[in-house]
Amino acid sequence: MSKQVVARVFTRDEDHCYGPDYALIAVTGDESVLTERLSATQELAARFGGEATTPRTGPLHATDWWLSEMPLEVRWLRCDAVIDEEGEEPEWMSDLEDEGYAVVEGFVPRFGALDEFGQPENEFTSVDLQVVVLYPDGTLRVEANVDDTSLEFGTCEIPVTAFAS
Repeated sequence: MSKQVVARVFTRDEDHCYGPDYALIAVTGDESVLTERLSATQELAARFGGEATTPRTGPLHATDWWLSEMPLEVRWLRCDAVIDEEGEEPEWMSDLEDEGYAVVEGFVPRFGALDEFGQPENEFTSVDLQVVVLYPDGTLRVEANVDDTSLEFGTCEIPVTAFAS
């Protein structure tokens, strides 16, 4: 099984009353595509006068890629999906709280019952326009919108090396 990353999600909704709490991100294809695109981002940053390893210091801050063009799969989770049936948090939760993300292997979310639309109640599925943002410093974020709205949300910055096998 490939490595997975669970990342905290931030919304632009000040009350954070609608949207996912976490993202479960897994490499589902050739991970070299991810590193090649990161290298291209760093080369572009250097070419346009920025430092290739520092985000947002030069004219090129980042590159955006449609999630469908990346070897990643993202599942947007509500907070109950990461705790077990007894209400216990996984041991990697402290990493998630400290760093904003945790590298996990074999994690299976607890999705719970299906809602009236046939979707798992602990998975946030009203998602549109998913984009992977690669920064020259070697990190990425996954951003998305809530279907048919302008409410945006995204993960914290995650080192691309977290996805290496």
